[in-house]
Amino acid sequence: MYGLNHFATKGAAAHAARIFHGAGVPSVLVGWSAIALVGGDFLNNDVDFVVRDSQIRAAANAMVRAGFSPCADAACLAGKEDRASEIDTLSDDDYYKEEAELFFCKDRYHPVPAVHFHMPHMIILSLHRKSRLLWWIPDDHFRLEPPAHDDPYFVLSTDAARVPARDLLAWPGPEEFSHYLPTANSSGSSGPWRGLYPVKVLLATAHLKMALLCLCRDLHGTRGLDWLWFCMLYELAERQMPGQDRASARHLLEEPQLQAFWDRFRGHVDVATDYNILEPLLEYRAGLISGNKLPDLPEGSAPVTVVFVVNKQPVTDESAFQIMDKDANAFPWVFLKRNG
Repeated sequence: MYGLNHFATKGAAAHAARIFHGAGVPSVLVGWSAIALVGGDFLNNDVDFVVRDSQIRAAANAMVRAGFSPCADAACLAGKEDRASEIDTLSDDDYYKEEAELFFCKDRYHPVPAVHFHMPHMIILSLHRKSRLLWWIPDDHFRLEPPAHDDPYFVLSTDAARVPARDLLAWPGPEEFSHYLPTANSSGSSGPWRGLYPVKVLLATAHLKMALLCLCRDLHGTRGLDWLWFCMLYELAERQMPGQDRASARHLLEEPQLQAFWDRFRGHVDVATDYNILEPLLEYRAGLISGNKLPDLPEGSAPVTVVFVVNKQPVTDESAFQIMDKDANAFPWVFLKRNG
């Protein structure tokens, strides 16, 4: 059964979308509350909107006129990238215990917003600059008008023809993921948000591209955002819409290297035991970096100290950590290896 947060989050997103539209500010819902609609819903209380950089102030002022105050607390964890950063003050024993418990937390990390608001029912509404998350979508595509029925980026939250039905689960993916990696247990979709003000939401395929491009930007840092994007990939697994077969429901990306990574990550293509499934993504990332096509890392980013490798090989050294089957001492399909 869905809890209060499920309904409160939808209501907060719809209310904010109405406020922005009334102020003449085009907005797009992204992040976990949007993924709940187009992917899997794991009952998160974040509401993240993207607006053009030049309209951040207008969007924030619209919220203020509607009776909401922007958070001015510099120590507020909702305004930080690591929302569990307080564990850094713990003793070593307590730190490692808390760190282990937080390892599989999908929403521990969060992009630092330009401004955020605390809303009823513990909802956190964040405003993000387009240049930080959706830099690759043309500015002129951010419009007040509803998206067309074949819009490549956006869909309305009330569009039952393009939004997965409630509780629709992902398919097929490597079965092993569900046994070994808790973050792989993708939730059912929330279903169209009937009876609420329509919210312009990032489509599943566009959301997948956002997560992959942000992963290219943030991969291999110590900041933790790369873990957020990895977790989003699981919740963005394909869902079969009415009238679709699996072939037509499969996420298709314009970039061949991103498609190659996704197909291997999802298990659509088999790979050798020692194959690093990140390889196509790393090649694509290298091209973006050499072409200066990635935004700069956010201010305060740490230097590269961690390298991830994802494959089927068993752990052979102490620098690696492995995610084991909780019920059997078998090697998992995937592990993340840290070389620092």
